[in-house]
Amino acid sequence: MAAEVGKIFGGSWKLDRSENFEAFLEAAGVGFLKKKLATSVSPSMVITVDGDNIEVKTSAGPKTIANKFQLGREFESDTEYPAMATATLEGNKWVIQLTPKDSKKKNQKVTREIIDGELVQTMEIGDIAAKRIFKKA
Repeated sequence: MAAEVGKIFGGSWKLDRSENFEAFLEAAGVGFLKKKLATSVSPSMVITVDGDNIEVKTSAGPKTIANKFQLGREFESDTEYPAMATATLEGNKWVIQLTPKDSKKKNQKVTREIIDGELVQTMEIGDIAAKRIFKKA
């Protein structure tokens, strides 16, 4: 199944546009300065697959976040705050459920899918959803 992720999503991607991202960050409890910084940068993402192992590296400005994991296995996600996550492939959608270690933070769901050649990343917290649309780099 990891090979399917590589086949569908593998490669380098660059952010093209975002929808409702600031509201999502607010729902995630991101502070004012970090929210302004996050909305001002255009991250790039590299998705690679080696056997059953998937790696997602996201770079935005001086910061790079790297997550290595296997589908269906819980892993510690490198995000703004510590969270446990599980990734699954549901048809042509790659879904990651995140559960923060801090009980004051809210669960998140991240869905990635390819629509018209673009990688559409939908991020949800409760009823707040944001989209980040990436183009092949």
